[in-house]
Amino acid sequence: MIYQKIFNMDYKKIEISILNQKEWDILRIINKKLINNIHIDIMDWYFTESLSNINPFLLETLNLENKKLHLHFMVNDIHKYYNHYSHFKNIEYLSYHFESNYKKDEYIKFNNNLRNKGIKVWLAINPDIEINDISKIIKKFDFILIMTVIPWKGWQSFIEDCWKKIQFFKDNYNIPIFIDWWVNNIIYDKYSEIVDKFIIWSYLFKI
Repeated sequence: MIYQKIFNMDYKKIEISILNQKEWDILRIINKKLINNIHIDIMDWYFTESLSNINPFLLETLNLENKKLHLHFMVNDIHKYYNHYSHFKNIEYLSYHFESNYKKDEYIKFNNNLRNKGIKVWLAINPDIEINDISKIIKKFDFILIMTVIPWKGWQSFIEDCWKKIQFFKDNYNIPIFIDWWVNNIIYDKYSEIVDKFIIWSYLFKI
């Protein structure tokens, strides 16, 4: 079975990531009763070098009302994109990158507004971001999302230097750590003791 390797993982530690329209049918094939968390990648072609064709109308067609959604904004205008999706009642997480066009007082207010709606906020960290660049703002977020590849480029291998960030945050911050993208059963077994959740995309479709 094409998905047999992912079924050897703890489903509670997995989010399935959807990047574009052609993957919707693949998601339908998965036994959705097993995986409760769906990760939606949203890109604007300005913050990233590509554009995802995920949109609110397409998301509604998948009928995921009984699932928990994690919206990952790789965009410049976070407010604009959140307003497009704010009507979804099953948003559990929202993650964005500190490189977005945000001033400190703006993201603190934005984060607090999300929390008031029951949404937990993640700081997404790209592989090329230095820890010193974000050390002062980490505690303003509920979770850390460590990107293990360049986020807008598909079919990449796990960047081993990301392990240093994972270990640093685990040793120095009392905050849940999630890793995103290139995850296989080797990576899962190696880091499952210290990583709280894995967001799987390219591994799932490359088995």
